[in-house]
Amino acid sequence: MKKSTLEKTVLVLTICLIVLLLAVFLISRKKPTTPLPDYGEIVQFDPSREGGHLLPGLNMLMQGERTGQSVKIITNAKGFRNDREFSYEVPDHVYRILFLGDSYVDGMRTDQKNTIGFVLEKLLNTAIKNNIDSVYHSVEVMISGHNNPANAWYYYQEHGYKYNPNLVVVGITLGNDITWHGYRSGVLPITGNDGVVSLKLASDAQQTGTGSIDLLLPSDAYTSQSIIWEQIENIEFRIRKLLAGKFYLFGYCIPPQLSPKINDRHHVYGAGFSVSMGLFYRPTMPEIEKMYIDFENVLAGINNRVKTNGSDTLFVLFPTRMQIIKEDWELLTRFYSLDKTRFDLNYPNQRMSRICKEQDLLCLDLILPFKLHYEKEKTHLYRPRGDMHLNETGQKLAAGLLSNHIQTLIRRGQLKRDAEKKILDLR
Repeated sequence: MKKSTLEKTVLVLTICLIVLLLAVFLISRKKPTTPLPDYGEIVQFDPSREGGHLLPGLNMLMQGERTGQSVKIITNAKGFRNDREFSYEVPDHVYRILFLGDSYVDGMRTDQKNTIGFVLEKLLNTAIKNNIDSVYHSVEVMISGHNNPANAWYYYQEHGYKYNPNLVVVGITLGNDITWHGYRSGVLPITGNDGVVSLKLASDAQQTGTGSIDLLLPSDAYTSQSIIWEQIENIEFRIRKLLAGKFYLFGYCIPPQLSPKINDRHHVYGAGFSVSMGLFYRPTMPEIEKMYIDFENVLAGINNRVKTNGSDTLFVLFPTRMQIIKEDWELLTRFYSLDKTRFDLNYPNQRMSRICKEQDLLCLDLILPFKLHYEKEKTHLYRPRGDMHLNETGQKLAAGLLSNHIQTLIRRGQLKRDAEKKILDLR
């Protein structure tokens, strides 16, 4: 069969399939139900709030992963996603962790007991109880939501330090935090006479950073193929989106979301809010390079501020789904006609790891253990319909990896204190 005949045949079959799917869609329509409150309705930027951007005093059901599925959300009087209050002074023999991050950390569409912070606290307390030599009797994890790292820095500077955490954990979502961090836009760096950099709010400070939303990928980021085949794949893409939107069974048949602007073949934005494709494009675009440099200043600023208050900082790199799931990357490049050779999916991690090493920052990169887990288990780690967020399995995996790393940090700190005590005793 000649290629032209094959193309026509595929096109006819595709059209027939569309008609069939439309019929199924019309038949399966359900009566509308009262929607549950979603994530956007429980978040409000308020620089004066001590708990973060989640509304305080919540104890309610909110929208879960599936339409109509409810999950529990509780916040305390300050806005921490915890079911108890915290004093400024840390109780004796308690190891306190202040966990700062965006919707990955504060648990968008996630039940209270499945958030990374809740699971992390449970794992660490189990480990502490099994370690009779530990100076700590328990661990508490304070979950504080912030839509970008610069806002998290400002929050810690103004409020977070009051709680005297032993460790400040900063979650970094590689999909957008580097391009939407708010540095030099929502919050402005000010260098004091002592050389210490602090932040002040811009007059129009908002929750989300002002990333270069109109930045398009260069023309050489794309491949070219016949118009007919592109049209056929466009139809396939629409079918996949229709199926994924209507039936949960097909939720993983579409590529990662690219938003908030509309992306299309040969027309992809480099600093999108869900996945910033410019972070992976090589060589690095000048606009993206500036974002990287600003973000590196944010990391240094947070760490210096936390260190000034006698605490430690741990940065955690959450990988994007296309970095972990080969099938997602294949769908994304195919449906947007992206040239794979122009992208390096490991570049952001490698760069962040290098910067952390150069600046002596504690950093936990989850990309390799996530890859190994997915290759072995083949279980979904992210939410369906191309959502960038980790599902319950992914959050549990992240919490377990974090727990192991923090246990090591606690042991190192204890060994250091023991060594210092012996030196004092010898004197």
